[in-house]
Amino acid sequence: PFTQLEYIKTNKYDEVLRQYDGIILGTSAGAMNLSEKGYYSKDEEYPESFFYDGIGMTNVTIDPHFEIDNVQQVKEIKKFSKNHIIVGLPNSSDIRLENNHIEYIGKCYIFENGIMTTENK
Repeated sequence: PFTQLEYIKTNKYDEVLRQYDGIILGTSAGAMNLSEKGYYSKDEEYPESFFYDGIGMTNVTIDPHFEIDNVQQVKEIKKFSKNHIIVGLPNSSDIRLENNHIEYIGKCYIFENGIMTTENK
């Protein structure tokens, strides 16, 4: 996501996106970077989970490729959701945003204040 975000900002595509009035799709890193605050879940490349500044197209922060059976990932996201809502999105799930309305598609996990709830459509 960081290489992509740098490319977007360097080429001022974030400014172009903010002016666009239409459909914008983001998958994986692209969806992470659309948010005001991106969330990176620790993995083999980064030993710690952390927030970073995205391009600010939405206030929905996601953790793509989320695996509910990954105990460490769930523990981390609960810890980081104490001050910020994070949506765990498994590969088979999506979010649709329109006029500040969120529609969850498939099974999605919402983490807020260290507590997990689920949405399933």
